[in-house]
Amino acid sequence: MNQKIYKIVGVLAVIILVSFASAKFFANKNATPQKQETLKERVINAGKIRVGYLATTSQQLAKDPNTGQLSGMFYDVVEEAGKKLNLKIEWTEEVGWGTMIEGLNQGRYDMVGSPVWANGARALKADFSTPVTYNVMYAYARADDNRLNKLEDINSQDIKVTVVDGTTAQYLTKQRFSDAQVVALPQLSAQSDLLLNVSTKKADVLFIDPFVANTFMKNNPDAKFKIVENKIVRVDGNSIMFNSNETGFKNMLDTVLKEEINSGFIDELLKKYDTFGNSFYPVATPYSIQ
Repeated sequence: MNQKIYKIVGVLAVIILVSFASAKFFANKNATPQKQETLKERVINAGKIRVGYLATTSQQLAKDPNTGQLSGMFYDVVEEAGKKLNLKIEWTEEVGWGTMIEGLNQGRYDMVGSPVWANGARALKADFSTPVTYNVMYAYARADDNRLNKLEDINSQDIKVTVVDGTTAQYLTKQRFSDAQVVALPQLSAQSDLLLNVSTKKADVLFIDPFVANTFMKNNPDAKFKIVENKIVRVDGNSIMFNSNETGFKNMLDTVLKEEINSGFIDELLKKYDTFGNSFYPVATPYSIQ
C-alpha cells in the first residue's frame, strides 16, 4: 500500500515539475523583448553628449598642454551644436586614429567631435554626420627631389611615404600607392612630424592638407617643399563620427549642423580659422539666388 502511494506521489511531482517548466518556457517565449535605448534617447535623458576627440591642428581642434583647454573650429562647431540642442558637451577622452571606433563601440563616448574623413574601412564600423566643411589633400615632397614630379612616381619601391597609423593618408597609400614603402608613426603623433620626416630624409613624401604644410614651412623657413604635380590627391568632408544604426541621433545632429551652415556660423569660423585661405572649403548650398 505504501509503495503504491509513493508511486502516485512521484508521478504527481513529475507532472507538477513539467507543468511549471512548460509555463515558464511559454511565458518567456511570449514576453515582449525590452526595447533598447537609442543613442538619441540616451543623450537626451542624460542631458549631455560625451565626446571623444583627437587634438589634430590648431585650426581644427587643439589642446593646450598646460591647461588642457580645447580650441579650434570643430570645438566651436560642437559646442554650438550643444547650445542649440540644449545638451551639455562633455569632452570625455582624447583618442587615437586607430582606436576611436573601438571607444565608440565600447560606449566610452557618444561621438568623435574632431573632424573625421569618411572612408570605406571606417564606414563598415561607424556612421558619419553631414560634412561641415571640406578639406583637400596634396602630396608634399622635398623641393629638390627630382624623382617626384608626377603622382604616379610615388608608386615605386624606391619611394618612402610617411603616414600616421590609422589615418586616411595610410588608407590612401595602401589603395593607390601600394608599391611604395611606408614609414609609419604612432597614432597620437603630431602631423608636423610627417613633414619633419620628409625634410630630414627619413621619408620622401607625405599626404596632408595645406594648413599643416603651410604652418610647418612658416615655422621652418629652411624646409623647402613642393606639391607633387600641383594636383589635389583627395577631397574629404569633415564629419562627426558615431556608432552605426543610430538614425535618430544622425538626423538630430545633421539638422543642427545644417542650421550652423545655413545661418552663416560656419562661414564666420572659416574667416577666423582658415588663416592661409586654402585649407577649408565650404559646403555648397543646394540653391542659387538670382
